Amino acid sequence: MATEVTDIHEQSERARQWFQENGFSVLIGIAAALALIFGYQSWQQRQESQRLMAGTIHQQVVEAHQKQDFELQARLVQSLKDNHGNTVHAVLAALLQAKTHVDKDELEAAENELRFAVDKARTAEIRDLARLRLALVQSARGNNAAALATLAAIQSTGYRALVAEQRGDIHRIDGKLNEARAAYADALTQLEVGAPGRETLQQKLDALGGSGA
Repeated sequence: MATEVTDIHEQSERARQWFQENGFSVLIGIAAALALIFGYQSWQQRQESQRLMAGTIHQQVVEAHQKQDFELQARLVQSLKDNHGNTVHAVLAALLQAKTHVDKDELEAAENELRFAVDKARTAEIRDLARLRLALVQSARGNNAAALATLAAIQSTGYRALVAEQRGDIHRIDGKLNEARAAYADALTQLEVGAPGRETLQQKLDALGGSGA
């Protein structure tokens, strides 16, 4: 019994000494851990607040577009890009702003918006959608080489038919009819019979003396 009491006393004494020597470091570690936990929670709350705010502004962008208040739309889009540029809402707003510029034949401004969308998009699908539209604008501006390079960067399988068709359009404009026919034929292989756009695509191929897949 006396031995057990001695052992307990020794263990208690060793614990007391350890805390004397290391207690401050332990407290610092605990404080740091708590700071990390509460800091992360605070960061999450700020992120959620930012997402909600960006979503609200994006809705205002859509409403301004529907009302054809394009001056207000442009200001709201710029606000999203400046203050919430890393959100999907900013990317979607830039895509809408690009469409507005295209409708007004403001192709350089449209290209700038689409480049922003490509740079900031967080998913391959949205990034590649922006690239598809960017290639159209680049081609419309006479930059066919740049448009082909943009199309070559697209990886999403769902856009294969559109990519091939756009390549065909560019080659046709450049007078490269063999390449255009090959691209249109490739696009047709990506579409099922009766798919939207297939008839128009077939007409493009037929006009170049090609045949369907």
